[in-house]
Amino acid sequence: MLSEYVCTTFQRFLLILDYGICHLSIVPMRLESDDRSELVSQLLYGDCFKIIKRNKNWLHIKTLVDNYSGWIDQKQHLPVPEKKLNPLVSKILSMRFHWFIF
Repeated sequence: MLSEYVCTTFQRFLLILDYGICHLSIVPMRLESDDRSELVSQLLYGDCFKIIKRNKNWLHIKTLVDNYSGWIDQKQHLPVPEKKLNPLVSKILSMRFHWFIF
């Protein structure tokens, strides 16, 4: 009984987080919310995104760095509070900038 309560409370908490970060090496981003849908892009480890819409097991997202949008499987993201996201994005952008210099 307690475990069910904790699980549903945690699920409700995740619903209020509208941002996420890719914690896997590569995550496919699809045109529609279906595994057979066309691949439009890929998230790479560390990519941050805003969740636009939720659809059963899918999230419609928009990347924060290059504004690509598409659908990802909700199991393939890590929710992040907005207040912690700004330092993450700044750090990632600066790291990518250094890659272009070298």
